[in-house]
Amino acid sequence: MKFMPKDSNMKDKKLEPCRNCKSEVESKIRRCQYCGILNPTVKTKDVFVTIFMILFIMSIYSYFIEQ
Repeated sequence: MKFMPKDSNMKDKKLEPCRNCKSEVESKIRRCQYCGILNPTVKTKDVFVTIFMILFIMSIYSYFIEQ
């Protein structure tokens, strides 16, 4: 059994699997410390939802600007 020190910040950190190596990493980490991939917890669904929202906001904005 591994001894894990009690850290007050430990309960605040959410762990998710890396999309490349499947190791547990913090959810908001910029680079996986095991395999080095950028944004290891960003899912394809999140990317498409963000792109869709940006396009939707741009279309609404351009609609009201043209009138």
